[in-house]
Amino acid sequence: KFECTFDVSVSFAMSRIQDNQKGAYMACINGLQQLFHSEVGTLEVVVGSASDLARTDGWFDADPYVVLAVNDGKPVTTKVCRSSQKPIWDERFKLPGTSRSRNVVFTVMDRDTVGQDDIM
Repeated sequence: KFECTFDVSVSFAMSRIQDNQKGAYMACINGLQQLFHSEVGTLEVVVGSASDLARTDGWFDADPYVVLAVNDGKPVTTKVCRSSQKPIWDERFKLPGTSRSRNVVFTVMDRDTVGQDDIM
């Protein structure tokens, strides 16, 4: 819990807040920013397996892997399962969760030796 108070009865504009109030105001803003961007725990995610994945390269089996991220955080990837439409990754990831964490995004990709990897 974070709580702060300051007197803005004179004016809310930063240029008009008295010096002592300006310091309190900035301390409140900094405290709130730390609170909303602070780590609050760890999210453990298990990427197990998939089945019946589509072939993205015509005749060739896919080389699938999974990219996952919490919100806009740094993504992590599984190993690539070579030539498989039924990959088994069985990998665990511990990702930091913050007070603003709302989404976990999983993207199954096909590793290509030439060109960009394909979204499956």
